[in-house]
Parts: sequence; C-alpha cells; structure tokens
Amino acid sequence: MALEWNRNVFGRVEVEIRRKQNQLQHLQDSIVTNDDVRRERVCREELEELLDREELMWAQKARTNWFLDGDRNTRYFQTVARQRRSKNRIIQIKDDEGNLTNNAEEIENIFLASFERSFRGNNSLSVENIIQELHGLPIPILTKNQLQLLNIGISNLENEEAVF
Repeated sequence: MALEWNRNVFGRVEVEIRRKQNQLQHLQDSIVTNDDVRRERVCREELEELLDREELMWAQKARTNWFLDGDRNTRYFQTVARQRRSKNRIIQIKDDEGNLTNNAEEIENIFLASFERSFRGNNSLSVENIIQELHGLPIPILTKNQLQLLNIGISNLENEEAVF
C-alpha cells in the first residue's frame, strides 16, 4: 500500500519536474510579450514548488534511513550528498545576447562578467534613470481601500492571540 502510494503520488514528482522543466525551457525560448514573462514566472514558481516537494521527499527518506542505518559514512549517505551537489549545479544559462550555453567555462565567464559590471562602480545611473526603470516594471499599486485596511490599528485581542 505504502509503496503504491509512493509510486503513484510522490514518485510522479520527478516526472512532473521533467515536464515542467521542458515547459519552462520552451517558455523562456519564446518570450516576446509581458504575458509571456508572467507565464514564465508562474511556470518557474510551479517548478520551484515541485523541487521543494522533491527535496522534502528526499529529506524524509534520508532521515528515515539515518534512523535505520545510523550515522556512518555509508555509500548511501555519500550518494545523498552527491545528489544534493548535482542538484545545486547550474547546467545552462543565457548570456547577455539571450543565447543559451551549457559550457562550464562560458557559464563561469558570464557570472564573472555580470559581477564585475555590478560592482565596478562606474555604473552612473542617476536617480531619475532608476525611477524611470521602476515605472516600467509591473509593480502593483495598493488601492485606497487596501491602504486603509493596512493602517487599521491592532486590537488587544489580536495582540493576545499573536503572543499566546
């Protein structure tokens, strides 16, 4: 029963992750409009949620096996550590022109160039330029109603519930 549940419910996480990664890759390759950007963000968030579920699954399995096997330097724990390291690797990245690369040296150079540009110091953006950039972003604006709700005082009952 437990194996069947694991296979049909949790086991599908890996399949769903692969499907969602392919979908995300397709979306990222064809971004043209703001709607495409929103769809890509939603897809990325869904992928993150699936990856969190997978991580939880592995953590639970590792914890269970730790209780059974003890804290020895076993092949199992080495495999778990290796899997975690491989999961945290950056496999491919887009360069400044939007071209995907999976060459490790190119990925490293892209990151180095990006950090150098960020911290060089001769980035002369004025306050006006920054404000203009911010106005171009899809930042939601609170309505008067929402502002009033946020500014309502906190009652003693709410304080007590939060504390106790």
